[in-house]
Amino acid sequence: MKLTLTPLILICAIILGFAGVSQAALQGSIRVGKYSPDSYSKLALLSLEEAIMASQKVAPGKVMSSALENERGYLVYSVFVDNGKNLLEVIVDAGTGRVLEIAKEDRKVVSSSTEKQVFEVPDSVIY
Repeated sequence: MKLTLTPLILICAIILGFAGVSQAALQGSIRVGKYSPDSYSKLALLSLEEAIMASQKVAPGKVMSSALENERGYLVYSVFVDNGKNLLEVIVDAGTGRVLEIAKEDRKVVSSSTEKQVFEVPDSVIY
């Protein structure tokens, strides 16, 4: 008996495969695990100022906000930068200073993660 995939199943498999790749792309150096947000500052090896400096090297502009947070299980700094054209969220590893992700945000829906356009950052972008 020959097993064939219908076009719909094939399309779903491709979409899910790409979704998995984008989720796996962000991998930091400090796992948050069961730590509470109150203890994040003790876990971070980088200061907020160092994270902002790293973000400015790849996305120069006005820093609108920043926070130390859990992103997909890793401790990162999320730095929102207005470069005059776009609002960008720069994700910086709180352990190494490496820029993990840059996402173009919708100015109207800044808090919605579904409105992001994610850009891959080359491995060579480490600060």
